[in-house]
Amino acid sequence: MEQRSKRRAVTVGAAVVLGTLLAGGATAAIGGYGAPTAPSEALPANADAFLCATAGLRGMGEVPARAGETPVDACRRGWEKVFGGDAPTHLYGCVKRATAGPTPGTEPSTTPAWGAVVYVVDGDQFKDAAQTCGSVGMFVAPARR
Repeated sequence: MEQRSKRRAVTVGAAVVLGTLLAGGATAAIGGYGAPTAPSEALPANADAFLCATAGLRGMGEVPARAGETPVDACRRGWEKVFGGDAPTHLYGCVKRATAGPTPGTEPSTTPAWGAVVYVVDGDQFKDAAQTCGSVGMFVAPARR
């Protein structure tokens, strides 16, 4: 009987250590996104070029902006109509670098190309623009001047 108790204690101890390591690794993975802020040329020329998006970009929708309204303000105002439920407390503008290659027969550009849309993403999971945008593979959208 004593052998069995000892074996059970070792098994339980190993499970606790493994669980702790896995939880710590998951926390480190979640916290490791940290996207930088994109340069001002990353913003689309049209201030109305934005999409509202749920966490992880699982859902997207459009809301027309009112005069003088930022994309974040427009998404917050229209969230319930588009997604149902209250708008998240934390919404962040994100932009992505375009992945299109050079035109055949031309030299590759050294200037990065940017997408034509600002994604306003639900950031309640991270409560931080750099973490939220990084989690979906984007950069933090710069402030419009």
